[in-house]
Amino acid sequence: MMDWYISYLILGAISGFLAGLLGVGGGVMLVPVLLLLFDAQHFPADNAMHMALGTSMAIILFTALSSMRKHHQHGAVNWRVVRNITPGILLGTGLGALLAASIPIHGLGIFFALFVYFVAVQILLDVRPHASRQPPGMVGMTITGIFTGTLSSMVSIGGGMIITPFLLWCNFSLRHAIGTSAAIGFPIAVGGTLGYIVTGMNHPALPAPNIGFVYLPGLFWVSLASVIMAPLGAKATNHLKVEFLRKLFALLLIALATKMLFKVLTIGANLQDAIAAILDLSPFEMLIVLGLIVTLSLVSYLFKLLPSGFESHKIDTAESRKAILTAISKGDLVNLHRLLKSNTEINFDQDGIIPVFVAAEKGLADVMQILVHNGVKFHITNAQGKTPRDVAMSEGHHRIAEILNDATESGLYRW
Repeated sequence: MMDWYISYLILGAISGFLAGLLGVGGGVMLVPVLLLLFDAQHFPADNAMHMALGTSMAIILFTALSSMRKHHQHGAVNWRVVRNITPGILLGTGLGALLAASIPIHGLGIFFALFVYFVAVQILLDVRPHASRQPPGMVGMTITGIFTGTLSSMVSIGGGMIITPFLLWCNFSLRHAIGTSAAIGFPIAVGGTLGYIVTGMNHPALPAPNIGFVYLPGLFWVSLASVIMAPLGAKATNHLKVEFLRKLFALLLIALATKMLFKVLTIGANLQDAIAAILDLSPFEMLIVLGLIVTLSLVSYLFKLLPSGFESHKIDTAESRKAILTAISKGDLVNLHRLLKSNTEINFDQDGIIPVFVAAEKGLADVMQILVHNGVKFHITNAQGKTPRDVAMSEGHHRIAEILNDATESGLYRW
């Protein structure tokens, strides 16, 4: 039994560190690994997936509470939005847990794996919405809450990948979108955890010790290690190539989701071994290949659906570079918005002048918010080996440093 506790500690340490480093946490990583651990412990196959979801949601309860407290201390939470959306969130999370408990393990596993593929594609493409509307009223917030709560509960996430883009779309600043999303993650975790506890009460033969679909040893040890390691991951962001690691993490998610697909499908193991033998590949290599095929298919399809504002082609001419630098230097938000809307490149080095460093040196907080929201690379270094955050701190522009810290720790979107 102690060996399994150590496994939970290792999972918690890795997931917590990656959450702090990459801003990607929640069930997208925990659920597949918990499912593998539960299967190795010979948990009932019909309930293993539900227990992985319930346990993961209960783990998020602790990490969401810590994240909410931190963002509140920085004044980044819009509590009016939290109050308006919470009733819909609680209703949705209860509905999501009920649906998850009633869906056969094969269907639930396929749904979860497809969701993880979608998350991986989002990370690989680094897709962000453009601000184009105002927040909806109470009815709209309630509907958004029901949708967010239902989906978050079914796949055991904190809701950040839904709420943060939604708030950015509603003209919230990146800082407040991330902070408010983090606060909303707490009622999602509360409602989802209660839902999995209640629905699991009708299954008396579950592995003990448990409360419904929440397996207590997994909850305790994973949460303990995760809470300890998350701050260390956040501190490591200044010393590692975070964007590159996010891409590798996306590939890891693809591998985990593909492995889980084969696990939940009754014909999966035989089909996998047969195809692997024909192609002279190991089963693990086969999993990676199939995951990449699925992801490339999704990427190709997603590019067809994306509006022109998301296309990878960027306008990068001498005139566009001069226009961007002029708008940033003058703090001209109107022209900066216009240029970015026309898909103008912002990641360039013009004779040693880099847009993100101009904003950092001048302490232009509103400009930096816009640049970060539109995909500026802020983990780069200048000729002196300093990052934009280092430059901002040396100039006494603490608001700039706070913006970059929030973006770094949250990975722009906390999933």
